[in-house]
Amino acid sequence: MKLRLTRVASAVALLGLASPLIAAPADTTSPYYTDPQNIYVQDATSDGVNQLNMVLCIMNAMRPAEMLDQKGTAAADGSVSVLYSALVDQNKCDSSKRANASNSTATSSAAEATPSYMNAVVNVSRASNSAPMIAKVWLSFNNGNGMPVTVDVRVAASQSPTDVPPYGVFRLDYAGQSGGLQMFNGFIDSSAGAISYFERNTEPGNPLRVNGLTMAAPSTTSGAGTMAVNGTSFDFAYDSALFRRSDTANDVCFNRSIAQANKSVWSYGTYDAVTGARVDTVHPGFPIVATKTLDNSKVYGYAGYWGLNLQGLDLSGLPDGLVNGYTIVDQRPNNTSAYSLSKVSGKLTQWSQGSTTLDAVDGIPMFSGAT
Repeated sequence: MKLRLTRVASAVALLGLASPLIAAPADTTSPYYTDPQNIYVQDATSDGVNQLNMVLCIMNAMRPAEMLDQKGTAAADGSVSVLYSALVDQNKCDSSKRANASNSTATSSAAEATPSYMNAVVNVSRASNSAPMIAKVWLSFNNGNGMPVTVDVRVAASQSPTDVPPYGVFRLDYAGQSGGLQMFNGFIDSSAGAISYFERNTEPGNPLRVNGLTMAAPSTTSGAGTMAVNGTSFDFAYDSALFRRSDTANDVCFNRSIAQANKSVWSYGTYDAVTGARVDTVHPGFPIVATKTLDNSKVYGYAGYWGLNLQGLDLSGLPDGLVNGYTIVDQRPNNTSAYSLSKVSGKLTQWSQGSTTLDAVDGIPMFSGAT
């Protein structure tokens, strides 16, 4: 299901998928050819670090260091601080919502989950140029069950990521609660060449879940560690050529060469079919307000390439077609454009036939079904 605003359509090409109707752009220097492609690898370790990566992604999306440098106010004692609000689309940071190799179906980038924004209040400060950056964050959002959740976060960072150490030097502590009950808590601690992570999920009605990771990573190309995910633990190690994982019962070594890997497209961008330029790169989205005709109440949201989000307005139960009863207006300065709202179901999927040997897929998780 997808919600859309009625706009003038334009011809597009899909990066990574061949189209029998639209030829690829002629300009081989256009973004259609030159844009970087993200590669995801599916392994048991991928599942173990999903939450770790999500926490780091959410913090990175708030850009605390950049906001402190660009918008910080200096005090008489030499300290610098900034207080601001931010919206973070948690679906872009949640691997279970992104289109990648760990999911069971492929989607276009534009057909991925509708944005789900977290509201954040961020207070960032630094006592001096040589002192650590301190960020205090208060997040609020609704979880998958519609329950309001608030998360308190504190970060102390003294060194940005570099080739050595690859994760920088910082300490991040967080705790989430809903209705006065603690839902989860954890920490991420990164020092010179090592990173530790722990999270304990105590959400009422669900079994206790505990994840942990300790890893030595002196560079961006090699490392080794131990991971524990819900009672299952294993060791792993990697360098630029190989990746090894062992849980004592199963010891597996993988070749990291892309040339040796089986590849499939799980997400793609949208490009102009003639010029090869990215679609909506200058203005990828804009704020909107939906006014209900019946009682003149307002719901604020955001419309863009990734979909439409209207906080507090659930249209999932409506049939496809024009959504009546709302007036949608652009909220950008000096812009009063009005739109009609339509609901359109479906996604673009392409199946490609391939062949391999059983030896080549030995040790790789597979999904199958029968009717």
